Formats: sequence, structure tokens, C-alpha cells
Amino acid sequence: MPKKPRIIISLGGSILVPGPQAKDANAPTWVDQGFLSRFTLLVHELTQTGYRFVITVGGGKVNSHYVNVLRQMHVGSDLLLDTVGIASTHFNAALLWAALSPNKLVYRQIMANPTMPIRTTKPVIVGGGWKPGCSTDKDAVLWAITTGADTIINASNIEYVYDKDPRQFDDAQRIVEINWTDFRKIVGTKWEARMSAPFDPIAASLAQKHNLKVLVLNGRDIPNLRAAIQGQHFIGTTIS
Repeated sequence: MPKKPRIIISLGGSILVPGPQAKDANAPTWVDQGFLSRFTLLVHELTQTGYRFVITVGGGKVNSHYVNVLRQMHVGSDLLLDTVGIASTHFNAALLWAALSPNKLVYRQIMANPTMPIRTTKPVIVGGGWKPGCSTDKDAVLWAITTGADTIINASNIEYVYDKDPRQFDDAQRIVEINWTDFRKIVGTKWEARMSAPFDPIAASLAQKHNLKVLVLNGRDIPNLRAAIQGQHFIGTTIS
């Protein structure tokens, strides 16, 4: 079976670990076990047909909760918060790595440095965050450059990129296709830790430089995610 180029998936931590239910804000952080099972099954099925992946995992509600605690304690330097945030991505990545391990799909360790080439026959590499001041979106771009991949799937909790924040503007228009120049006009040029953007501005600049394609979609929709991976029509935004 011919091997396909690796596809990079930037998996939003808010999908994997969405946190307490809205009705019980004081409940401990919880994992979406149903999503984890469906996503693991999807990866297993696709690797059987030659697909290979690098999956970087975000911090999600684990990150948000820890950072909020530190801020309430007035411990708020960017370096400290980023260090905690990176640790949260590795905690979430460990969850996914362990879920994939019984099928013997995954590389033997959770990776941090996306610039380090890896020689492995395993079809899946799982990674967390790398450096303070750097988002997992940027890590995904660096993984694409390192592995020679040309496509990144940004699987988060949004379906589309919009021309402005739909939470603030009722007339926000969804975008199906957009080039990097126009996309960067929407998100700006400055990255801030824990900023709310469909794709990190610094990562966007790097992706444009290396002619990468990014697909933004709702990662919870597994059939739609499958379609995007297989190059079929999907619901979401293509940036190229």
C-alpha cells in the first residue's frame, strides 16, 4: 500500500477537553470521551488505507482553567502563563497518544519540537506545544515544513472563518475560500497568548511563506473531518 504524505491536524483542546458542563460550572474538567473514541477510530481507519498524520493538540479548558487560577492569584507574566499552557497541551496530547497506542499506530513518545525530523514507520505522530510565545497553530505549520506536508487541518469548535467576529457582529459573513493576504487582514499581524482567532497570525504568515493550505472546520463533525482529509467537499473554510 503506497504511503500518502502526512497530513497535519491542529486539534483544538476545547474539542477534546471541553470542560465542565454549563449547568455545573464548578464540576471538574471532563473529557469528551465520545469524541475521543470517534476520532481515534477515524485515525485508525484512515491509516489502514495509507494515510499518515501529525496531530498537535491544544490546551483547551485545561489551559483556561489553570491560567484563570494564576491570574486570580496575580501571577500573570506571559512566560509563566505560556509555560503552564504548554504543559496543558502535553497533558491533552498524552490522552490522545494513549488512546491511539493500543492499535500500535503512534510514535513512541509525545513530541514537542516540530523542527526535529523523525524516522519512524508509525503512521501517527502526536505532539503538544513547543516554546513560550508560540501557539500550537504555529507548531502545526512547523510540522508541515519539517515533514513536507502541504495541508494543515485546523479542527476546532468553529465551522468557518468569518469576515469579523460573529459573536460581536450579527452581520458577520462566513467565508468558504480566502487567500492568505486577505485572511491576514482579518486576523492582523500580532499574536497574543490565548487569543481567539481561527488561525494564529504568526502561523498564518509562516504558512503563506511556505505556500501551505489550511482547512478550518468544526472538528467535532467526524464525517466532515473525514471528507476534508480525503480531499472531498467539506463544510468549512479553505485558506491558501
